[in-house]
Amino acid sequence: MALFSLPGCLTALAAILTFSVWRILYNLYFHPLSRFPGPKLAACSRLWLAYRELIRGESLGDLRVELHRQYGARKTIQAVTSIDILLSLGEVVRLTPNEVRPSQLNALFSPL
Repeated sequence: MALFSLPGCLTALAAILTFSVWRILYNLYFHPLSRFPGPKLAACSRLWLAYRELIRGESLGDLRVELHRQYGARKTIQAVTSIDILLSLGEVVRLTPNEVRPSQLNALFSPL
């Protein structure tokens, strides 16, 4: 008797694949944080962040600034000084499925 049977392995693989697709769709469209802007891959999995940090060697600080510029609410300001850069950043960006990052600390305490 074999330890692993083909029908059992196929059933387990189908269950894992079904759960993964369900989780991705949930994170993209039904998660409580789905209304926050950010990359779609960041909303699907934390692997996106690991790839950017470990494989491409980007720092989390630089990545946050880039995401706030790209997905932030106020994109029209041309950054000339460091104060202009802070003003041009959006308020909150989704970084992973369960994490959002504010551009400034007062964004945490301001009313919606």
